[in-house]
Amino acid sequence: MERAIEKASKLVKLHSITAKPEKLEEKRKLTKEEKEYYNKSEYNKFVDDSYLLMGKAYFWQMEYQTASKILEYAIKEFQNENIKLKNQIWLARCYIELNNFREAQKVFEEIEKSDTLPQQLKAEYNATYSDYFIKQDHQGKAIPFLKKAIQNIKSKERKARYKFILAQLWEVEEQPQRAFTLYGDIIETNPDYRIEFNAKLKRAWLHKVADKEEGKSIRQELEKMLKDNKNEDYLDRIYYALGKISLEENNVSKAIKNFKNSATESEKNDNQKGLSFLELADIYFDQKKYEQAQAYYDSSVTSLEADYPGYTELYTKTQYLTKLVQNLNTIQYQDSLLQVAE
Repeated sequence: MERAIEKASKLVKLHSITAKPEKLEEKRKLTKEEKEYYNKSEYNKFVDDSYLLMGKAYFWQMEYQTASKILEYAIKEFQNENIKLKNQIWLARCYIELNNFREAQKVFEEIEKSDTLPQQLKAEYNATYSDYFIKQDHQGKAIPFLKKAIQNIKSKERKARYKFILAQLWEVEEQPQRAFTLYGDIIETNPDYRIEFNAKLKRAWLHKVADKEEGKSIRQELEKMLKDNKNEDYLDRIYYALGKISLEENNVSKAIKNFKNSATESEKNDNQKGLSFLELADIYFDQKKYEQAQAYYDSSVTSLEADYPGYTELYTKTQYLTKLVQNLNTIQYQDSLLQVAE
C-alpha cells in the first residue's frame, strides 16, 4: 500500500496538467462540451485515477480519515462521472468503517441522483449499501441490496463470498432453511477452499432442518474431513460442529467428548477454545455438576474475546458460580471434619 501511495503521489506531482488551453475566439460561442473541457481543473486523465488509488490504499491501511479526505477532494475537483461514482462508493465505505452513518447516507443519496449507475459499479454499490445496514444490525434491510450485488457480480470468488454473507443474514433473520439451502449452493460451485470449508461447517450446525438421511450424510462428511490433512488447522472447528450435532441428538456423552477434543485441538484459536469450554460448562451446569461447570466457565471467560455476545453476563455468572463452589467446598470440608471428630 505504501508503494501504491508513493507511485500515485509521484504521478500527481510530476505529471499533473492544470494549465488551460488557449481560449478560442471570443466571436464564436463555445459548445457545451468545449465549455466543460475548458473549465476542467486537470487535463491529465490519469490524475483522478491516482487519487482514487491513494484513497483505496489508505482505506486498506485502515487510515479511514486520510482516505476520506483524499476521496472528498477528488469528488470535488474532477468531473469524470465514472471516476466520481467510484470515489463516492469508496468514500461511503470509509464513513461506514468510521461509524459515521449519517455522512454515508448522504453519499448514497448523491449516488442515487446519478441518472444511470454503470453496470460494472452496481455490484460494489449494492454490496456497500448492504454493509451499511449490517454494521447497524439492520440485517433485514441489508438482504435486498446483497441479493442485487450477487446478481451483478462477475467474480466467482466474490459471488461465493457474498452468498456466504447472505446465508449468515438468513440465519440471523431466523430463516434456517434458506441459510441451509444457500450454504449447499455455495459448496456446489466449488469455491475457494476456506469458503467451502466454512459453508460445510455452517451447514452442519443447521443440520436439524435437513431430513434424516441428509443429516446422517452431514455427520459422515465431517468425520471424513477429520482425516483430510488439509484440514489439520481446522480440527477444532470440525470437532465443535460434531459436538453440536451430538447435542441435537441428545447424545451428551459423545458431545462432551467432541467438545473436549475441540478444546485440545484449539492451539492457536483461543476464541474457538472458549466456545468449546462454554459448551462443556453449560452441559455440566445443566447436570448440576457445579464444580466442573465453574472450571469451564472460568476457562471460557479467559479464552473468549471481550466483545463476544453476552460476555458481561457470562463473566457475572462465572463470578457467582465461583462463590457457590467455594461455599460447597467449605461445606464438604466441614462435613469431613465433623465425621473425623465423631
